Amino acid sequence: MDLNSDKETNNKKKIVVLSKIDELKVIANNHYLMGKFDDAIKIAEEIMEIAEDAKLYSIVREEGEFIADLYKKVKENNKIIEIEKQQNTLKKQLEPLEIQFNSYISTNNITLAEETLEQAKTLLKKLKDTETLKMWETSEAIFLELKKKIDINEDIEHSLAEVSRLIDNYEFDKAKQILNSKIEFLQKGDFLDYQQKLKIKMKSLIDAEDKYLKLEEDLKDLESEIKQNVSQNQFEQAINNIKKIIKISRFIGKNHYLEKYTEYIDIIENKIREVSKSEELKTKVNNLNIQGIEALKYDDYSGALEIFKEILSQLKAVFKKK
Repeated sequence: MDLNSDKETNNKKKIVVLSKIDELKVIANNHYLMGKFDDAIKIAEEIMEIAEDAKLYSIVREEGEFIADLYKKVKENNKIIEIEKQQNTLKKQLEPLEIQFNSYISTNNITLAEETLEQAKTLLKKLKDTETLKMWETSEAIFLELKKKIDINEDIEHSLAEVSRLIDNYEFDKAKQILNSKIEFLQKGDFLDYQQKLKIKMKSLIDAEDKYLKLEEDLKDLESEIKQNVSQNQFEQAINNIKKIIKISRFIGKNHYLEKYTEYIDIIENKIREVSKSEELKTKVNNLNIQGIEALKYDDYSGALEIFKEILSQLKAVFKKK
């Protein structure tokens, strides 16, 4: 038996096996590098079988460790795939919310925009995608800016309505205080449109106050005229002036003037009636007096006496009423 020949044959077989194993290792390594871990495991298992048949136990052990590492990689890869799947699902769920949010923002529907943003935030807590997170951060900033403007606008409109109410009630100082406060607040930020609104309102307030003060002056002048009218028995003119006062008082809410001069009209009208009656009596007495004198001229003493009695009766009747 030729031992050298057998040894040489075994060496040749071993070289062939090792060559095959090396080829398979290259393939397995390529699969590994490409992340094809399942394919790499199959090749590694094939290498183990070849090595085991060839009793190359060091290679068997080496490939066993390699396979263990591959299974670990497969597990990690599956976890990554699952995470990516979850992340993609989250991104898909966010897509319709993004469309809705932008639609609500474009129509200033702040309530629905806020609801949509809150829904998105719930999903964003689980999301890792930086680009998507930044996009929603920008969206939230847009929302907050819009909400701020809407809140300011609502506050301004409420203030303008309150100012209008105060102007209608002639509470000009309170109205000015509100406007000045809001103008000062808006000057701290870039709110030119709102400032313009308030300045226009301030101008109308000042105009209204000027008219009010002018009417108050008119009231004072009319009061002076009425006193003069009454002192000169110009009662009709006094009543006309009182009616003017009542009209102005009603217009500017001077209720105490309304009550005072409404009663005053009654007093003056009574005065007019009294004066009228007095004039009538005076005329009647004068006429009777003339008749009495005429009767005396013709020695009609009894007739004259009756006439003078009538005069006395008329005068007594007046004094009794007083």
